[in-house]
Amino acid sequence: MEERKEEIKKAEEKVKNSIDLNLVEEVMKNNEFAFDIDDIKYRVRKPNFGEKQETYKKRIEKQTSMLSAKNEEGDYKYQSKDDLIEVYKRRGIDIEGLDSKFISLEKKRNDLQEKLGKALKDKRGDNEIKIYENEIQEIQSSQGSISSQKAQLLEPCLENQLDVFTYSYLTYLIAEKFVEEKWIKLWNNYEEFKNTPGKIVNIISYYAVMITQHEV
Repeated sequence: MEERKEEIKKAEEKVKNSIDLNLVEEVMKNNEFAFDIDDIKYRVRKPNFGEKQETYKKRIEKQTSMLSAKNEEGDYKYQSKDDLIEVYKRRGIDIEGLDSKFISLEKKRNDLQEKLGKALKDKRGDNEIKIYENEIQEIQSSQGSISSQKAQLLEPCLENQLDVFTYSYLTYLIAEKFVEEKWIKLWNNYEEFKNTPGKIVNIISYYAVMITQHEV
């Protein structure tokens, strides 16, 4: 199960960082995406109303279970995002400080982009334009590092784990394969999905997260 969570998490990150805009446009336009794996045709599609309702119900059930789950020592197994931030603060890790740093960099980046725009409009020298571009890229790189660090720190929190489960369950619902001239559900149940080898799930999860980004 932990392995499957990691696969879904990686799929989410891959979609967020995807630069294949043509593929994104195709998926969003058609509300589905079909592809072949080892000569078998698969597809993922937009969830219907019933599937959204089922996913929401399962999410609530999972949240209730996670809120009451305890470890062998009797402590609650999952911490909320706010509680985890407080734990890190006591250990000298300031996540709120990361947010402040990110916002500060964002303001600096916006200022540089305005200067770059003016320099281009005024047809300034290439050296000045290159300086602005390099500074903007450096800021974007720093912001990316901050976002990555924050995501890693907060990954164990209840909210993030709940999101991973939600995307995982929705993937199980909307994945299909083409058999005898018709589309049928790829998995008979969620347990079967969780026990499927990685290759198929990795590919399907990639497209499923892309097509369900605004559905959960």
